[in-house]
Amino acid sequence: MEAKKLKDLIKFSVLILASIGILCCSLKSKPIFENCEINLLAQDDSIVPSQYSFYYFFCKGINNNAVKLQYKELKEVYQSQFNNLDYNDFLLKLLNQEITIDIGNRYYFQLDNSVCSKYESCDFDTFLSYYCKSNENGRYQLTKSLSQSELNTFSFLLFTNGYFVTFDDYLGVYRVSFKENIFCCE
Repeated sequence: MEAKKLKDLIKFSVLILASIGILCCSLKSKPIFENCEINLLAQDDSIVPSQYSFYYFFCKGINNNAVKLQYKELKEVYQSQFNNLDYNDFLLKLLNQEITIDIGNRYYFQLDNSVCSKYESCDFDTFLSYYCKSNENGRYQLTKSLSQSELNTFSFLLFTNGYFVTFDDYLGVYRVSFKENIFCCE
Protein backbone atom coordinates (compact mmCIF):
# COMPACT_ATOMS: atom_id res chain seq x y z
CA MET A 1 0.00 0.00 0.00
CA GLU A 2 2.87 2.40 0.89
CA ALA A 3 4.54 1.74 -2.46
CA LYS A 4 1.33 2.65 -4.32
CA LYS A 5 1.02 5.97 -2.40
CA LEU A 6 4.64 6.80 -3.11
CA LYS A 7 4.20 5.94 -6.79
CA ASP A 8 1.06 8.13 -7.01
CA LEU A 9 2.87 10.99 -5.27
CA ILE A 10 5.76 10.76 -7.72
CA LYS A 11 3.35 10.73 -10.70
CA PHE A 12 1.53 13.77 -9.30
CA SER A 13 4.83 15.63 -8.70
CA VAL A 14 6.03 14.90 -12.23
CA LEU A 15 2.70 16.10 -13.63
CA ILE A 16 2.92 19.37 -11.65
CA LEU A 17 6.55 19.98 -12.68
CA ALA A 18 5.76 19.25 -16.34
CA SER A 19 2.82 21.67 -16.23
CA ILE A 20 4.98 24.40 -14.70
CA GLY A 21 7.67 23.79 -17.32
CA ILE A 22 5.20 24.00 -20.19
CA LEU A 23 3.69 27.17 -18.76
CA CYS A 24 7.08 28.82 -18.34
CA CYS A 25 8.18 27.87 -21.84
CA SER A 26 4.98 29.14 -23.39
CA LEU A 27 5.24 32.58 -21.80
CA LYS A 28 6.92 34.95 -24.22
CA SER A 29 9.66 37.03 -22.68
CA LYS A 30 9.42 40.76 -23.09
CA PRO A 31 11.32 41.98 -26.15
CA ILE A 32 14.29 44.31 -25.67
CA PHE A 33 12.87 46.83 -28.13
CA GLU A 34 9.21 47.65 -28.68
CA ASN A 35 7.68 48.98 -31.91
CA CYS A 36 7.61 52.57 -30.62
CA GLU A 37 11.36 52.57 -30.00
CA ILE A 38 12.03 50.95 -33.36
CA ASN A 39 9.92 53.63 -35.05
CA LEU A 40 12.03 56.34 -33.40
CA LEU A 41 15.24 54.66 -34.56
CA ALA A 42 13.96 54.17 -38.10
CA GLN A 43 12.70 57.77 -38.43
CA ASP A 44 15.93 59.41 -37.32
CA ASP A 45 17.32 61.63 -40.10
CA SER A 46 20.69 60.38 -41.36
CA ILE A 47 21.63 63.80 -42.76
CA VAL A 48 22.18 65.42 -39.36
CA PRO A 49 24.13 63.80 -36.51
CA SER A 50 21.80 61.37 -34.80
CA GLN A 51 20.87 61.57 -31.16
CA TYR A 52 21.60 57.82 -31.12
CA SER A 53 25.19 58.17 -32.39
CA PHE A 54 26.60 57.87 -28.87
CA TYR A 55 25.15 54.40 -28.29
CA TYR A 56 26.27 50.95 -29.30
CA PHE A 57 23.72 48.41 -30.45
CA PHE A 58 24.34 44.70 -29.99
CA CYS A 59 23.11 41.73 -31.97
CA LYS A 60 23.88 38.11 -32.71
CA GLY A 61 26.70 37.30 -35.11
CA ILE A 62 27.78 34.09 -36.79
CA ASN A 63 29.62 31.35 -34.87
CA ASN A 64 27.99 32.29 -31.53
CA ASN A 65 29.68 35.68 -31.50
CA ALA A 66 28.12 38.95 -30.47
CA VAL A 67 28.31 42.03 -32.68
CA LYS A 68 28.70 45.66 -31.60
CA LEU A 69 27.41 48.29 -34.03
CA GLN A 70 27.06 52.04 -34.04
CA TYR A 71 23.77 53.60 -35.05
CA LYS A 72 24.80 54.42 -38.64
CA GLU A 73 26.02 50.84 -39.14
CA LEU A 74 22.52 49.47 -38.55
CA LYS A 75 21.41 50.96 -41.87
CA GLU A 76 24.54 49.64 -43.62
CA VAL A 77 23.86 46.08 -42.43
CA TYR A 78 20.24 46.42 -43.52
CA GLN A 79 21.16 47.63 -47.01
CA SER A 80 23.83 44.99 -47.54
CA GLN A 81 22.06 41.90 -46.16
CA PHE A 82 18.41 42.42 -45.25
CA ASN A 83 16.85 44.87 -47.70
CA ASN A 84 14.22 42.22 -48.48
CA LEU A 85 12.67 43.15 -45.10
CA ASP A 86 10.98 46.36 -44.10
CA TYR A 87 13.56 48.48 -42.22
CA ASN A 88 11.44 48.59 -39.06
CA ASP A 89 11.00 44.78 -39.13
CA PHE A 90 14.73 44.37 -39.63
CA LEU A 91 15.54 46.60 -36.63
CA LEU A 92 12.95 44.87 -34.46
CA LYS A 93 14.32 41.41 -35.25
CA LEU A 94 17.99 42.42 -35.13
CA LEU A 95 17.87 44.31 -31.84
CA ASN A 96 15.65 41.70 -30.18
CA GLN A 97 18.29 39.06 -31.04
CA GLU A 98 16.01 37.18 -33.45
CA ILE A 99 18.33 37.23 -36.48
CA THR A 100 22.05 36.66 -36.98
CA ILE A 101 24.32 38.82 -39.11
CA ASP A 102 27.54 38.10 -40.95
CA ILE A 103 29.72 41.21 -41.00
CA GLY A 104 33.42 42.14 -40.91
CA ASN A 105 35.62 40.61 -38.23
CA ARG A 106 36.32 43.86 -36.38
CA TYR A 107 32.75 43.89 -35.07
CA TYR A 108 32.66 40.39 -33.55
CA PHE A 109 33.53 39.47 -30.00
CA GLN A 110 33.23 36.41 -27.81
CA LEU A 111 31.38 36.81 -24.55
CA ASP A 112 33.74 36.84 -21.57
CA ASN A 113 33.24 33.77 -19.35
CA SER A 114 33.85 35.54 -16.02
CA VAL A 115 31.29 38.29 -16.72
CA CYS A 116 28.76 35.74 -18.01
CA SER A 117 29.29 33.56 -14.93
CA LYS A 118 28.64 36.51 -12.65
CA TYR A 119 25.53 37.41 -14.66
CA GLU A 120 24.16 33.86 -14.48
CA SER A 121 24.90 33.47 -10.76
CA CYS A 122 22.73 36.34 -9.50
CA ASP A 123 19.71 38.46 -10.31
CA PHE A 124 20.08 41.45 -12.63
CA ASP A 125 20.04 44.15 -9.92
CA THR A 126 22.82 42.37 -8.01
CA PHE A 127 24.82 42.02 -11.23
CA LEU A 128 24.40 45.71 -12.02
CA SER A 129 25.38 46.85 -8.53
CA TYR A 130 28.43 44.55 -8.57
CA TYR A 131 29.87 46.53 -11.50
CA CYS A 132 28.28 49.94 -10.95
CA LYS A 133 27.25 52.47 -8.36
CA SER A 134 24.07 54.46 -8.63
CA ASN A 135 23.69 58.17 -7.93
CA GLU A 136 20.79 60.09 -6.45
CA ASN A 137 19.06 60.28 -9.87
CA GLY A 138 18.97 56.49 -10.21
CA ARG A 139 21.64 56.55 -12.90
CA TYR A 140 24.59 54.21 -12.84
CA GLN A 141 28.32 54.59 -13.34
CA LEU A 142 30.71 51.71 -13.96
CA THR A 143 33.12 51.34 -11.04
CA LYS A 144 35.06 48.22 -12.01
CA SER A 145 38.12 48.35 -14.25
CA LEU A 146 37.33 45.98 -17.11
CA SER A 147 39.28 44.64 -20.06
CA GLN A 148 37.80 45.37 -23.51
CA SER A 149 36.39 41.84 -23.66
CA GLU A 150 34.78 42.21 -20.24
CA LEU A 151 33.42 45.65 -21.12
CA ASN A 152 31.92 44.40 -24.39
CA THR A 153 30.29 41.48 -22.59
CA PHE A 154 29.01 43.71 -19.78
CA SER A 155 27.59 46.16 -22.35
CA PHE A 156 25.98 43.32 -24.33
CA LEU A 157 24.33 41.85 -21.24
CA LEU A 158 23.02 45.24 -20.19
CA PHE A 159 21.76 45.90 -23.71
CA THR A 160 19.76 42.66 -23.65
CA ASN A 161 18.15 43.95 -20.45
CA GLY A 162 17.24 47.35 -21.86
CA TYR A 163 20.31 49.41 -20.87
CA PHE A 164 23.00 51.25 -22.80
CA VAL A 165 26.60 51.80 -21.68
CA THR A 166 28.24 55.01 -22.92
CA PHE A 167 31.59 56.64 -22.30
CA ASP A 168 31.58 60.14 -20.82
CA ASP A 169 34.82 61.47 -22.28
CA TYR A 170 34.59 64.68 -20.24
CA LEU A 171 34.75 62.80 -16.92
CA GLY A 172 36.42 59.68 -18.27
CA VAL A 173 33.79 57.27 -16.93
CA TYR A 174 31.32 54.78 -18.34
CA ARG A 175 27.67 55.55 -17.66
CA VAL A 176 24.68 53.23 -17.80
CA SER A 177 21.36 54.56 -19.11
CA PHE A 178 18.02 52.83 -19.06
CA LYS A 179 16.51 52.52 -22.53
CA GLU A 180 13.33 54.38 -21.51
CA ASN A 181 15.44 57.45 -20.70
CA ILE A 182 16.77 57.47 -24.27
CA PHE A 183 13.67 56.57 -26.27
CA CYS A 184 10.75 58.75 -25.21
CA CYS A 185 7.72 56.65 -26.11
CA GLU A 186 4.29 57.29 -24.70
